[in-house]
Amino acid sequence: STAAWRFSGGGWRGGHASSPEESRADVCVKTVPKRGWKEAVGVVTLRGATPAVIEYTEIGQHRAQELGDDSNLKYNAANICLQAYSLDFLCGPALEFPTLWHIARKDIATVDGKKPGIKLEGFIFDPFEAAKNFRLLQVDRAAEFSAIKNASDSGKPDTPQTALASLSRLHREWLRKAGAKIPPDDAEGNGPTCEISPLVSYRGEGLESLATARDFSSDPILVE
Repeated sequence: STAAWRFSGGGWRGGHASSPEESRADVCVKTVPKRGWKEAVGVVTLRGATPAVIEYTEIGQHRAQELGDDSNLKYNAANICLQAYSLDFLCGPALEFPTLWHIARKDIATVDGKKPGIKLEGFIFDPFEAAKNFRLLQVDRAAEFSAIKNASDSGKPDTPQTALASLSRLHREWLRKAGAKIPPDDAEGNGPTCEISPLVSYRGEGLESLATARDFSSDPILVE
């Protein structure tokens, strides 16, 4: 299954958008630009005239590669499952929305080993279609999202190690901006493992006095 690690506060503000409360939205959704058309992630778009998520297993190669007028991917709002719902929506339209079954072809563990099979999946975002007031924000992937989909030894991206590297990169940048003397990352963006407890700082705020008073030459760098 796909898990996503959200490691930054970010907030719901961006561009002309406002908070879910201020906009009176039924649903607010955060998305990030896709890394490329082959990225195995669903996209938020319109199905007919209503908001929906089209899974990567459903969109097809031709549509996944379509470009918009700006030469970027037409379907470029990757769904990262960061969503806010109003209670009125959850207790009304979402509760009454019928389950939609999606077909997923996967290897399924059996008593005789893994066998190709079909799974029927229902998703938390299917009731988007029932929202009358829907808001979407596209946010900075580096600051808000790093997926965990594969095992560490799989040779694929989106592992616990790549998520840790993303978190460390973000937190090193927070400390540098606050005045900490941490050597620059290498050409591939790597540096010492770094983690700042959310009890100390949620979005990089309030680190100035700590950043100038402490030695950050150790690895890992833990701020708690």
